[in-house]
Amino acid sequence: MTVRKKIKKTASKTVLDNARLLEVGRSLAATHARYLAHTLEKSGAKASSLLLPEGDKLFKRYSSTDYVRIPLMEADMTSAILLSLAEESVRGPGKHWPPDIRDAALQGLFDGKKINLLAREISEKTDQPFSSTRRRLQEMKTSDQFKEVKEVEERARARSREASLEDDFG
Repeated sequence: MTVRKKIKKTASKTVLDNARLLEVGRSLAATHARYLAHTLEKSGAKASSLLLPEGDKLFKRYSSTDYVRIPLMEADMTSAILLSLAEESVRGPGKHWPPDIRDAALQGLFDGKKINLLAREISEKTDQPFSSTRRRLQEMKTSDQFKEVKEVEERARARSREASLEDDFG
């Protein structure tokens, strides 16, 4: 009996901590929210009933024995979306760096500074744990936006070098 309870708790925790599932939920929330709302409305759920004044209409609506039947796929999608929303509200938005710290971090990354050294400097200034700061810097460095800006910067440097060589030997 205790083994079953442990398995259930572990399975539940695994589902909530599964990063891939949370990503699927976020993706579905972005792309299929209207579709799911429409499906639920067609199945009998009425979001507009939440706007009814408290009283007989609302009481009758919620005390009725009518059921809303939705396809299993839509229920799974709704569950994934709700899990991802719940996870975001539990973790919260996180601490944001002030603009001067963020700019210093980006400048350090562009200059090729080692991540560990940069993370130590920033964690001392912000009183955030070194591991969190390092993780955030790593995410910044591997982001598509950073890579694009870095590429543009490298192209500009190459053009500048070519132009200076042409001036010297041209």
